[in-house]
Amino acid sequence: MNYLQVNDNSTFAREEARLAEFFGEGNYVPFHAKEIRQRRIILFPGDFVAGGLQVTLPALKQLGVYDYRHDDYPASLSKYLYRNVWQSSLKRIREKVEEDGEIAPVFIKPLRRVKRFTGRMVGTMDDLAPLGTVGGSVEIYCSEPVRWVSEYRVPVIRGEARGCCWYDGDRGAKVDMGVVGQMARDYGEAGAPGAYCLDVGVLETGETALVEVNDAFSVGMYEGMEACYPELLVTRWNELTTKET
Repeated sequence: MNYLQVNDNSTFAREEARLAEFFGEGNYVPFHAKEIRQRRIILFPGDFVAGGLQVTLPALKQLGVYDYRHDDYPASLSKYLYRNVWQSSLKRIREKVEEDGEIAPVFIKPLRRVKRFTGRMVGTMDDLAPLGTVGGSVEIYCSEPVRWVSEYRVPVIRGEARGCCWYDGDRGAKVDMGVVGQMARDYGEAGAPGAYCLDVGVLETGETALVEVNDAFSVGMYEGMEACYPELLVTRWNELTTKET
């Protein structure tokens, strides 16, 4: 069965509405997030679940995927970053800022898929203040700041780029799809998932660079992704639930 999350008011978000259209009336079951989290819905092999990470990750565990991992910055794509990216912890960043008073600005975001806070630039204690309730043990990605002129999402299914969907910045600043295609080939040779999204952009220096890689099983649908969106999610979900990750 196909299970599609609804909002608190029992309506679909645009992603789940597109999936409902794809599956057709009678071929899906709407559900609220708590029904999955409280295991009031029992899932079986072959079931498909769509919704936010707060439901898709518990659903994967219920289907036997206990050690799900995803790398936002695969080593095979490091040459497309045009910036240094490393892993740290919120505790180490706080200690460094407290010791030095301030640090060179760095962009931080949670390493794990269930996001404890929204990515942000930090350099002073004032920048860190809004994260006061977030535990210091939280692992994070750190990256050198760069200026993005434009940003796009490229859905990739079985190694094929299926669009280039603008989501931020100057629409007139187009990415080099030749470079994006090479990213997909390099990632594919390194063992990429069957479906994922390359978030890419144009830097102020003109290079087409990788913003990050997003796994496809719970990714947002930007304008222009409507045609391939169901295939994107279903392909990755089936891959995750039918083989060891």
